[in-house]
Amino acid sequence: TKREVVSRLLAYLRRPPARNTNDPEIDNCGGDEGDNLAGWAQNALVIAGMDAVPALVTALSNDAFDLGMIANTLGAIGESADAAVPGLMSRFSGARVSDEERNAIVSSLGQIGRNAEAAVLLLVSLALNRNMPKDTRLLAVRSLGGIGVVTPTVIQALAQVFESDSSIDIRYEASESLGRIGSAAKNAEYYLRRAFNSTDRAAQGPLRVSVRGTMAAIRGHKLQTFRKMLKEMDDRDSGWYAACGLNGMGTNARAAIPELIEALKDPSDDV
Repeated sequence: TKREVVSRLLAYLRRPPARNTNDPEIDNCGGDEGDNLAGWAQNALVIAGMDAVPALVTALSNDAFDLGMIANTLGAIGESADAAVPGLMSRFSGARVSDEERNAIVSSLGQIGRNAEAAVLLLVSLALNRNMPKDTRLLAVRSLGGIGVVTPTVIQALAQVFESDSSIDIRYEASESLGRIGSAAKNAEYYLRRAFNSTDRAAQGPLRVSVRGTMAAIRGHKLQTFRKMLKEMDDRDSGWYAACGLNGMGTNARAAIPELIEALKDPSDDV
């Protein structure tokens, strides 16, 4: 049955010392072999989709399972994993949870998307909390864009992060998230424009181009408008910049997929 198949696959996501499944194939695998088997099991569970969600939700509260793998699997399932949102939020605040596991939880909430709306306030608090690790804050900002819920609280938080965070990477993610939200983020345009016009080196390069794309998305500009802006730029890393800016435009840039494919041919590692 499907339940039996899911249960067997889930056994590979147990922490090695806690497997104890009475199946030598599972219990004895470790190192690279164990990682490979766990990865294949994750892929199979993602393909199972909704059928795997109940068992994965149950596994969230069981310390015998690798929490990071469970969270990543739920995130890869996406919107259909909405039943896991309360459990993911609960485990985030739980004891004996590593930074890496918390990052996996935060990332998975963004991948679940709009169905993870209940997690928005948690993500806002993480994005604004300078005491949290940088990676956690960055993923929280990214996940706010992934969920895409438009409220004054979300827009204000992303604008504040973009305006004042000390990390250029986090500011970049805030710009991207505002672009994915689109025209509803109009209140943030002041901060974006100020960064775009800044002579501060931190506001140059990919961040500056991301801001261009985000402002175009907020203003509802057509893709042709942004293409024109790109042509005005003279930089050897134009392929990278194009990808940054088009990503900032979100769904408004769908027609640019062929150009993004072309950009992938750029030999630069950054692209």
